[in-house]
Amino acid sequence: MISEKIVVIDDDPRVIKSIKLGLTEYEIISFTDGEKALTYLKRPNSVSLVVLDVMMPGVDGLTVLSDIKQNLKHISVIIMTGFGTKDIIIQALRNHADEFIEKPFNMQQLKEKISSILREKMYKNNIKIRGNDHVSRIKSYIERNYENVNLKFIAEELCLSPRYVSRLFNQN
Repeated sequence: MISEKIVVIDDDPRVIKSIKLGLTEYEIISFTDGEKALTYLKRPNSVSLVVLDVMMPGVDGLTVLSDIKQNLKHISVIIMTGFGTKDIIIQALRNHADEFIEKPFNMQQLKEKISSILREKMYKNNIKIRGNDHVSRIKSYIERNYENVNLKFIAEELCLSPRYVSRLFNQN
């Protein structure tokens, strides 16, 4: 979805950089520390999704997942780990992780998982977005991706018709 905010929590700055470079269509906010990320998430924000590493110093990813699912039920979580043992997967599922991906991961696979979760979330919650909200989200996306934009892509990302998106811009 265009301009959705995604929080990435991983102690490896290379993974964060890779995700930021691979997911330019989203607004990425990153943390290398689970506790700082939780502090941010508990403040008012419009985060839709968290991509969370399991193995981190201090507060581990499964503890962060548990806290998010207990206190911030509206936020979806994708767990990622290089240690995909059966126990970790079971614990992540018990704590209601929305998805799971093993490191090293294929960026296209991560994009598909994110897109799927966000689309499902939009339909499940039956979100009705007013035209002006669409316009601001589209403008934000264009600012970050001006070299890779077309009407058809924007319309598909918002689950709207290209004609309607065009009409929104003609009105504003």
